[in-house]
Amino acid sequence: MHITTARKLITEQCQHLYDAAELQAIIWKILEHLSGKAKLDLLLDKDVQLQADKVQQIIAELKSNKPIQYILGYEWFGNLKIKVTPDVLIPRPETEELVGLFIDQIKKTGHKTCSLIDIGTGSGCIPILIKKELPETGVYAMDISEQALLIAAENAQVHQADIQFVKADIRDSNLNLQTQFDYIISNPPYILPEEKSDMHPRVYDQEPALALFVTEHDPLEFYKAILNFAKTHLKKDGAVYFEINQQYGPEIQSLCVQYQFQCNILNDMYGNPRFAISHPL
Repeated sequence: MHITTARKLITEQCQHLYDAAELQAIIWKILEHLSGKAKLDLLLDKDVQLQADKVQQIIAELKSNKPIQYILGYEWFGNLKIKVTPDVLIPRPETEELVGLFIDQIKKTGHKTCSLIDIGTGSGCIPILIKKELPETGVYAMDISEQALLIAAENAQVHQADIQFVKADIRDSNLNLQTQFDYIISNPPYILPEEKSDMHPRVYDQEPALALFVTEHDPLEFYKAILNFAKTHLKKDGAVYFEINQQYGPEIQSLCVQYQFQCNILNDMYGNPRFAISHPL
């Protein structure tokens, strides 16, 4: 199948599933994946041929609401190709932005031999990118899901990132790691079950509920648990980096004060309050 035919076919078959800009981004992901060529090369080479059966298979999976990242089996995070399956959350640009904020701060301060734990690591994208950019950092990663940790460990091995993985529930009151950290970073679940109606089935039916939803009808459930953990496992001059639901900025700030943390809320690239950086008072 000629590449032009493939583009036209995917557009015709899937235009009702996505808005125009998102569909075009997905089409280029598919074309790059099936051809093994970058977008620029595809624009220059007009004679690329693709396997018709593979194009049709991807279209069928898109029609079943399967995210393109699960169809292809990976997502890019920074300059890293991260394996993803339905056992892990698909990495988002906002999370990459959070990691960028952290890395920039460490490079600015020169604190490159620090220790860090990522709580709710999923695919391992956060700690792996940090370890690749800051190789002297001691990096731990925690998740409650054994399946997620297997994917994270595989990604770490592929990218030769030395990370200590911990299977634990941050909400466990008996949790006690024998380690103190300079930094804690987390993109925890923060969606209420009743908010599911505002989401696309492609998200809530396909991505792991453990990584999306809080269970106690409290959107701050995991932030409370992480701040409680920080009180005993964060070094005096350390900091906690959170990704947050844009609706809960003031509530996160108030919560941090309750746990004796100072908190700054920062906007993401879209102008939404998305990140909370907290320091012990």
